[in-house]
Amino acid sequence: MPCLRAERFEKVWVSPIGDHLIRTASKVKYVTIRKWAKIYLDYLKVAKCCAVCGYDKIIEVCHLKPLSSFNENALMGEVNHKDNLKYLCPNHHAEFDKGLLSFPSPFDGDQPNPAWGTISALPDGLPVVESIL
Repeated sequence: MPCLRAERFEKVWVSPIGDHLIRTASKVKYVTIRKWAKIYLDYLKVAKCCAVCGYDKIIEVCHLKPLSSFNENALMGEVNHKDNLKYLCPNHHAEFDKGLLSFPSPFDGDQPNPAWGTISALPDGLPVVESIL
């Protein structure tokens, strides 16, 4: 796996998500944004298991505020803020996306919810991050 130095992470973290969207004829794909979310959760050493049931065989990164609801000028560090991310199993992720499961949101409308603290553009102390990219 290649290593991503802090400079690379910082460059991505303060870039607008519009720079990372993949547009096709029928939809917008968020593959790169989701990869960076996983890299960040790995960096934070978040347990790789469903936040609801603890299942750890197949997990997905869930954005509590949907990616599609962010403006393309929103920073990667805002979209992939640690309080906007959870690992979920496919079943609980589907339930969350369908509104059958909920979590407190780190956002109040388009702005960060002050109760969750401030959203910094770059996490503190990023030495080296292992990546699949």
